[in-house]
Amino acid sequence: MLSYFKKESLFSLLELIILFSITILLYFKFEITHNEMDIIPYAKSTYYNGLKPNWHINLQFPSSFLFNWLLGFFLEGSNPFKIIIIGRIISFLLISYSYRLLTKALKLNLFLSTVSFFFFLYFFGNGIGDAGEWIVGGLESKVIAYSFAIISLASFLKKRYKTSFLFSGLSLSVHLLVGAYNIFCLIPLLVIIAKSNRTQFFMLLKASIYFFITGIIGVSEILSSLTNNTSKEVLERGWDIYVNIRVPHHLIPDFSTKTWVLLILLTIVNLYFIKNKETIKKLLAYYALFSVLILLIGLIIFHFFDSHYLRFYFFRFSDVILPLISILLLLSTISTAKYIIALAISCFVIPKSVQKSNIKEIANKKSYDINHIKEKTEKDKQMTHWILNNTNENNLFIIPPENLYFRLNTQRNIFISWWMLPNQQEYKSTNTIPQEMIEWYNRLKLLNLNTDFNNLRDVKNNYTKLDKHSILDIQSNYTNIKYILTPITMKLDFPIAKQTDYQLLYLIQ
Repeated sequence: MLSYFKKESLFSLLELIILFSITILLYFKFEITHNEMDIIPYAKSTYYNGLKPNWHINLQFPSSFLFNWLLGFFLEGSNPFKIIIIGRIISFLLISYSYRLLTKALKLNLFLSTVSFFFFLYFFGNGIGDAGEWIVGGLESKVIAYSFAIISLASFLKKRYKTSFLFSGLSLSVHLLVGAYNIFCLIPLLVIIAKSNRTQFFMLLKASIYFFITGIIGVSEILSSLTNNTSKEVLERGWDIYVNIRVPHHLIPDFSTKTWVLLILLTIVNLYFIKNKETIKKLLAYYALFSVLILLIGLIIFHFFDSHYLRFYFFRFSDVILPLISILLLLSTISTAKYIIALAISCFVIPKSVQKSNIKEIANKKSYDINHIKEKTEKDKQMTHWILNNTNENNLFIIPPENLYFRLNTQRNIFISWWMLPNQQEYKSTNTIPQEMIEWYNRLKLLNLNTDFNNLRDVKNNYTKLDKHSILDIQSNYTNIKYILTPITMKLDFPIAKQTDYQLLYLIQ
């Protein structure tokens, strides 16, 4: 008996290593994403105020606190690039582990588990298409929340209800939208199990206390959002800016034909499985279909209600959950003959596909180190070095709106950038966000020659047309602005504090 458990443990470890390796091969990149760049100042501000408070940095919400505090703890005195890479690897391991639990609940063998994971990540790791969702990639609280949500689902399927409620609460406390949508999709599973057996109902009822313990942060934030003193005009204006200008690619359902076809086909697959005799497959199909129901609610709102209600990202959860579950359900039906065929196909498809991944980049690892990764975010090291050593950390900088990494590399606050949103990775209905979105828009509008804009391209083009008068007007309202960073070709009637081959840093006087 003991040898059996040892064998099972080794087999599970082998499966986890294989899934983790697939994730690394397909998704590990030697670069820092703009989302990862943005969480660093948040995390530092949360833990020990590594950057002086700004209207944007100072907006800390309950569901972001735990993730940001932990990251800030590890960032203290450490190279931020190393911490991001380590954190990203940990998130890869967590998503691989959660997926393994799900395939184990379906009793998929090692081959089918590996193949399903590869095909999901390769073809749907960035979602079905147009909603722009992703479940693995950079270090972000969303990835952790998805992992917890999948663990809660797998645990429920195996009737480990305490564990399921515990992780569903953690998912809610780490990322409200992912956690809330996970709970919504678990509703039909809870109803089916509760109706089937009275004993099971009481087991679920007792286990639910674990959700309220681990989900207390998320629940408290939801309750606080219900007490809203912001005026209707500010709410609608702020969220309209968010939906229609800042992230329409995530929130407006401008789906391609390919996306619609995939949505319909994968939905049909799950409709078929709700009639399956195996309870686990039926429950999985219901979970996937309720994610589609979230999408349908979003479509109704899009066609019949004001656009600012689309701020709840109705189209992103199903974007990854629907294909993930559909692939698992389809592969779970493979017979011995089909298994052999699938093995033959995978031997041809997988090696050919992996060639398209970054495997060569990882194989040539010797040419990459932390400094190389940093260079990808730092095009002008001379300017960065000068700012770090010759400017005050209380100074505020006007920078080109498309600049992603200025704050990360210089440890200085900026007036505004396109990427600078009030806690953009967290819950989108927190009461303060609408007025902060208006502030975000108004600041970018000033960089856009005080005219309205629709996208980053507009502001980027007009930034180079700023003159001394328009810049002094900005400084008159934001008095701690001291410098403006421009391309080398942009000439202003201000003293030059520093000039490099690429940029000019002007002292605003």
